Amino acid sequence: MFILGNDWQDGYLDPHSTAGDVRIAVRFWQPLEALRDVFLEQPRSVRRVLNYVREVGIREVLKKIRSRLAETLRDQRVIAIGAGEVLEADESSPFRPGAPVAFVAPCHPPSVERVCLPEFCVAALDAEVAGRLAKSGVVLLAAQYAGPDAKNVPAEGGRATEAGGGRATAPDWSAVAGWNRFSGSDIAERAQALLEWAGLHLARFSITGARELPLTAPSAIRERSHPVEPRSTASAVLFGLGNYAKTCILPNLDPRVRVRCIHEIDPTQIGAVKCDPRLQPRRAGDVNPPLGAAGSGHTAAGSEGGPGAGVAHDTCPVFRDREEYDICIIAGYHHTHAPLAVEALRRGATVISEKPLVTTRAELNALLGAMEQHPGRYHACFHMRYNPLWKLAREDLRSARGDPIHYSCIVFEVPLVKRHWYNWPASCSRIVSNGCHWLDHFLFMNDFNRPTRTHLWRASNDDVHVSVELQNGAVFSMVLTDKGSRRIGVQDHIQLRAGEVTVRVDNGSRYESEERFRVIRRKRINKMTSFRTLYGTVSRKALAGEPGDALESTQRSCELMLELEEQFQRRV
Repeated sequence: MFILGNDWQDGYLDPHSTAGDVRIAVRFWQPLEALRDVFLEQPRSVRRVLNYVREVGIREVLKKIRSRLAETLRDQRVIAIGAGEVLEADESSPFRPGAPVAFVAPCHPPSVERVCLPEFCVAALDAEVAGRLAKSGVVLLAAQYAGPDAKNVPAEGGRATEAGGGRATAPDWSAVAGWNRFSGSDIAERAQALLEWAGLHLARFSITGARELPLTAPSAIRERSHPVEPRSTASAVLFGLGNYAKTCILPNLDPRVRVRCIHEIDPTQIGAVKCDPRLQPRRAGDVNPPLGAAGSGHTAAGSEGGPGAGVAHDTCPVFRDREEYDICIIAGYHHTHAPLAVEALRRGATVISEKPLVTTRAELNALLGAMEQHPGRYHACFHMRYNPLWKLAREDLRSARGDPIHYSCIVFEVPLVKRHWYNWPASCSRIVSNGCHWLDHFLFMNDFNRPTRTHLWRASNDDVHVSVELQNGAVFSMVLTDKGSRRIGVQDHIQLRAGEVTVRVDNGSRYESEERFRVIRRKRINKMTSFRTLYGTVSRKALAGEPGDALESTQRSCELMLELEEQFQRRV
């Protein structure tokens, strides 16, 4: 599929079409507004790079820079309206293949050859209007780029009055802009209002001066680059190819793990790919086609965080038919972790799941049921458990098993832009998004004792204060804040106390322990050590068939997080 970034380039996979979607061949495209608050801005600064080099080292910084530069196209997002022709739709859909339609694209690249949109973002378009906005062999890109200030400006050739029973001026599209089908928010009514205006706007729009994006021959519809391969030893699948997966997960897996497929819903995050000629183009009407089997030959993940040659890429958010792997690595949107883990366990895979493990009680019940049915094959990726400094802390605190270790922390979170996916309803609050790390670590340091009391309150400056007490008497306090310096991103300052010993750990890298009259020891490590240890350890355990997390520890960690999340929602 062609996508416009700096260039109009082919080679991108199509977005996956789910039930209720309409796949459209774009003929005309008009961006309404550039969206600059969907992803976190990554400023180009030598000083910023040097700050990170001092913190994590040159190699880690180079990996991060490489990953971020590859996201240049992903970061370019617009809300657009357009006209096109239906390629695929459900049998029950009112839109039939070949029908001309108008559409609203809430969060897309600057222009694309095809889109997949829910039916509420699509409306029938008069054939005469559609014919005037189409030109053979090209996608027409409007020369006029409507900015935020143009929201209440009359459409070209129109007046700011009601005409023909519809709107002559655009409604406020702010609730539609940046919307994602995984967000958990409902924009159907607002999208319909914008579609109503778009129909009138397109009927009056002149294509004079429109840019022509050439399509000498429409590209084949492909959601996957390679066929589904037969299951093989040490084969793995990754769900979610974000910056974290590219810089922390893939480079640190045991080299014997062979990543066969990467599922990533965003074609621009995957980048342009070369498709295997053995894989036939998708047929119109196939919603989730079995993609066949072929010979093996894929290679393992590369040492620099990118997959090797021949790795399949797929925009489907779930397993395809007949996809089976030894290992399933889950690093996508928060609310997808548990359902994917349950399905992976059912298919016989060992699961390596990023946090949060669940976002709802229903997800937790399903996950615990799957873990009970398939014991020993679930590994939770809380990197703080794998930091070697905590082993030193246990020694210096001189606590016997079961003794209380009191825990206090201040966590600085990088402020989020308005439409960042951590702000989606489906992603829950900062308790789930980030706080779960320190809640789990507190339980981990106290051998997952049962919580007996919890409390949460939100301050006037939006800081979140959390308190927990365990059955063994251990007390936890946490402040989550996004007020302060973002010089090196997320930071945490942890203090552990037992008897007359205090341990302080800053940013997972600087350690100091002291007792009544002396400093016991000081140590500094690279903060990335815990990530390298985590993924190296869990991938080796998965290969060796060693047991993963206990059901009880998973249940305790998730239940505590969910209890505090429910308190947060009641207060907010």
